[in-house]
Amino acid sequence: EKQKEVDRRLISKSITRLRKELKKVQARRAQLRVGRSDKYPTVTIVGYTNAGKSTLLNHLCDAGVIAEDMLFATLDPTTRKVELPDGLEVLLTDTVGFIQKLPTTLVAAFKSTLEELQEATLIINLVDISSKGARAQMRAVESILAEVGAEDVPVLNVWNKMDALPPHKLQQLKMRSQFTEDTVLISALTGSGVEDMLSFIEQKLQGDMKRVQVLLPWSEGGLLNELHERGSDVEEAYGTQGEGTYVKALVPNSVANKLKDYATASFPEA
Repeated sequence: EKQKEVDRRLISKSITRLRKELKKVQARRAQLRVGRSDKYPTVTIVGYTNAGKSTLLNHLCDAGVIAEDMLFATLDPTTRKVELPDGLEVLLTDTVGFIQKLPTTLVAAFKSTLEELQEATLIINLVDISSKGARAQMRAVESILAEVGAEDVPVLNVWNKMDALPPHKLQQLKMRSQFTEDTVLISALTGSGVEDMLSFIEQKLQGDMKRVQVLLPWSEGGLLNELHERGSDVEEAYGTQGEGTYVKALVPNSVANKLKDYATASFPEA
């Protein structure tokens, strides 16, 4: 009984510490959002704990994120600018690892760190494909994306850790990935398949985005905010007659559809 009481106290202390850390992350993310440039599309890596997110980010841009085999190793998200094969530049962000059966006392704090996913241009769902629980992990990620309101953001499924697969299993998954929509097979550790992934990201971004030029009346402040949150390469000007805000931007098709009634051929000279 004494040991159980000691265990309970240790668990309680751990939960309290994690809750405080998650609150710090939430505050830091809010600060980052305020200072972030609208110039680049945002690609956010999500995934189950130990899927290899930090390893992938380290491989791509030597960001110095500590890739540890432990829960919440990446409590402070790291964002870096990455140039894709054909020259498109994006902001690539790591997030806190998802886990199943998260203690109820941590659920709200954990989800609050993922609110920024709603503003991502593209989400990379990184999966440890060598794990026996890979399918359950994918379902866990999809569930949380829906719960934080990011279900409409385009997703690229990246099956990681191909280096950990036996040859026959690897061959099967290579065939399967070719016929699975928006899916690519990689090893973040060795770099195998990463160039293909980058090309896929570029194609996905270019295919799912549209360049717009609009005149938004003052009454459409909410739409202007969404354009800034989800768009990139944003240029803004104000009409001399007080007619509203002129905006040029690269935006997801879903946002472009909301803007079509405000399309304009003119744009004030700087």
